[in-house]
Amino acid sequence: MMSREDLRGIGFFDNVERLTAACHERGLKVIFHSDGYVMDIMADLVAIGIDGFNPIEKAAGMDAWELRRRFPELTLVGGMDVTHFLPNGTPDEIRAETRRMIDELGADGRLLIGSTTELDNTVPLENYLAFHDEVMRG
Repeated sequence: MMSREDLRGIGFFDNVERLTAACHERGLKVIFHSDGYVMDIMADLVAIGIDGFNPIEKAAGMDAWELRRRFPELTLVGGMDVTHFLPNGTPDEIRAETRRMIDELGADGRLLIGSTTELDNTVPLENYLAFHDEVMRG
């Protein structure tokens, strides 16, 4: 793990800002991907111009509702917990949480709902289908 100061020291934010600006000059949006907990540097990432964030790992302490509250301009990508919820929830719980995410986090159109990581065979098919079906309902 690196601190904000370490990241500044190696020019991380400057480099991401240059890349983001180059993408924006070409009409592209930038979705920043980082696994784990990065709430401590989210304001820095937003300040240098990222447009979205992925994957929003609840198991690592990331909170999609906190991200939406603090950074309403961000497009949130992912958010559905694959570590605990999709493998262990019931299809009804998954439908309800998916609906809540869509209604509360996606009301402004800045949500690309998906899983926090790749689905594997720990996710029962009926749970995946509950998630998929609710997403497709929009």
